Formats: sequence, C-alpha cells, structure tokens
Amino acid sequence: MPNAVADIIAEIHTAFPAKTDAAFAPLVNSEQGDEPALIALAFADKLDWTELDPEWLDSVPQGLATALSFLSDTAICFYIAAYMVADLNGALRSAEPIYHLTHGFTKFSIDRRIWPRSAETWTDYSRARWSHLTQAQAAAIVHYLEWHAVNDGTWSDGAKQALSAFWYDRASIG
Repeated sequence: MPNAVADIIAEIHTAFPAKTDAAFAPLVNSEQGDEPALIALAFADKLDWTELDPEWLDSVPQGLATALSFLSDTAICFYIAAYMVADLNGALRSAEPIYHLTHGFTKFSIDRRIWPRSAETWTDYSRARWSHLTQAQAAAIVHYLEWHAVNDGTWSDGAKQALSAFWYDRASIG
C-alpha cells in the first residue's frame, strides 16, 4: 500500500487516462431540475481531468459543489481522479469525493433501498456506478481510501467499511 500522498497521486495519474476524446454521452445521470443541466454545460468541454482547477472542482456548478452527485457513471469514473488528487492535495473544502466512493458500502447505506417501493439498493447502485473502472483504477481508489482510513478522522470508519464491503474485492486486493 502506498502511504505517501505523492505515491498515491502518481498512481492515480498512471491508472486514469488524462484525456477523453469527446464529452461523455450522457454526461449527467438526471434531467430533473437545473443542476444536471448546469453540470453538463460546465463539463461539456472538459476533456482532460489533469487540467481541471481544484477551486473549480470544489464549486461546480455555481458554488453548489454537487457535480459528483449528477455525473453519469462513465463520466464520474473519468473525473473522480481529478477530485481525488485535489482532495489529497488539501484543495477541496466542499466537494466530497470520498462520500461518493463510500456511499452504498457503509453501515449507513449498505443494502438500503433507494426507494421504498423499489428493490434496488444503494449498494446495487454504487456497484453499477463504479463498474466502469479498470482494476488499476480500482486499486488507486483503494489506496486513496486506505490513506483516508489512516489519516482522516472524519472519514476513517466509512473508508474502512467501504474497503471491506466492496473496494478490496473490486480491485482484487486483500
């Protein structure tokens, strides 16, 4: 397990391609309300995650910092790298990439139904959301979460739970 922030950042840069050839279709996972449209507009020309400013990531769209909640599954699997690097560099104040990587895999959300009349759980949703990652990308996320488990009192328990419930198996580690 890499333990130095620089090692984890280097692993993220190696595992995640910096560029995509075109905007993701769809770019967002909802058409309800104004936020998804604002996020789609904001990310439409962002084809290289390494060029995204952490301050921009921390506020998009319009200071709400909710982009990770609305990006489509393939889009979040691309842009999560920028958020993890910004987080490891201490540049995020509002955006919470760790929440999106742990939700569905902690005691507060594992196997809980999204809607009372639906069989789909947050765990089902999250497993599908992260299914587009390669094994190397999942391993980089494991190391990011392991860093949080050791160094972040706020997210330590959630990171440990998510690692055990999903991420170690997803990355074929442990």
